[in-house]
Amino acid sequence: MSPETLLLYVGTMLLVVLIPGPTVLCIVTQAGRFGFRRSLAGIAGIQAGHLVLFGFVAAGLATAFATHAGVLDVIRLAGAGYLIYLGLRLVFAPANAKATSPAPEARIVVDRNLFLQAFATQISNPKAYLFISAYVPQFIRPDFPLMSQVMILLLVTVALEATVLIGYAYLTARSVTSFRASPAGPWLERALGGAFVFFGVRMLLERK
Repeated sequence: MSPETLLLYVGTMLLVVLIPGPTVLCIVTQAGRFGFRRSLAGIAGIQAGHLVLFGFVAAGLATAFATHAGVLDVIRLAGAGYLIYLGLRLVFAPANAKATSPAPEARIVVDRNLFLQAFATQISNPKAYLFISAYVPQFIRPDFPLMSQVMILLLVTVALEATVLIGYAYLTARSVTSFRASPAGPWLERALGGAFVFFGVRMLLERK
């Protein structure tokens, strides 16, 4: 892989990860409810999802997988249902729920749940599979070892998206700290829940 190709990948991928979507919404919600440090577990879950996605590329299954309508429909329905479920939990959460400061003994459980929640959000998004299958192979040259190129692109993707998500999480945690104490605080969570439902319904209605 030439330096020019890598720079092109970095530039285009940076634009992609800056656009808000289900993964950004997931991390923003976690940072708003549990604080910046706890949201790092969710960011790790998103990056773990990339291991699965890039694994399909490395195994040569990405194109066949993306063109299999039945498999994509299952992922689409599961992903839509999961986003709607997360959204409804936020919409109907008790207004007086305090989720920002879990007890020390519960932090491991909270981190694990946030990790799994973000991981599920990432791998249940059919657009992620379509994007990886159509975009990443364009930067892989047949005259270079496949695994080394996939690993380089994976590391670049993880570094870029993790940095962007950390930025989103930090800004959200800073701004929500004072806002949650106001009467409008519960409405913020309901708005985030509504956004999850919106993404879920849109995913449910979309076709390849």
